Parts: sequence; C-alpha cells; structure tokens
Amino acid sequence: MMTAKKKKPVKKLKQDWDEKPKKSEIPQNILDEFLKDKIKLPKGTKVREIKCNNLWHDRYRINVWAERHEEESYYPKTWIEYSYFVCYGDGQITDKTIYPKPKKDRFF
Repeated sequence: MMTAKKKKPVKKLKQDWDEKPKKSEIPQNILDEFLKDKIKLPKGTKVREIKCNNLWHDRYRINVWAERHEEESYYPKTWIEYSYFVCYGDGQITDKTIYPKPKKDRFF
C-alpha cells in the first residue's frame, strides 16, 4: 500500500514591494521655514491645518488648509489654499510643483 507524500511548503521570495517603506517626516522647523514666505492669506482667513504626506521615498505633498467664517453660516468655509509637491533630502526642501502657465491674450 502506497501513502501520499506530504508536499514541502514553497518558500516565498521576498520582493522589494513587500516591504512597507519607513514613515519619514519633514521636521517642523524646516517645514515652517519653507512655508514662511509662501503663505499669504486675505483678511479674515486663517490657516486651519498644514498636512505633509509622504508619497514615496523622498517625495511629499504639502497641503495648506484655510478657513473663513462667513455671515449667516453655522460652520466655517474650509478649502485647500496652497498645495506643494516637494522633494526632501539632506535637510532641505526642494519645490517640484508644476505651476500653471500664464494665459496669453488672444484676438481670436
């Protein structure tokens, strides 16, 4: 009488994408220095929140949320006032945001 042999478990190869990237963050003082001259809000508007999300490796999305209380409204109006795509490395932030081209005046 023959018995079935037990199969050996197949060893799974570890791939680069299996590892979760370590969560890195831009230090607050460097982030404040980068945004210091860039944020200009109209009167009555204030910064609600600044979110800095790591997209991949050393690339980040920085969103600056603003809010304004309007008359006859029960809650403030909230929106993203500024958004930057940046690269962070060697203690320095490099702005990689693609800004819209200025529109040309056309006759036709």
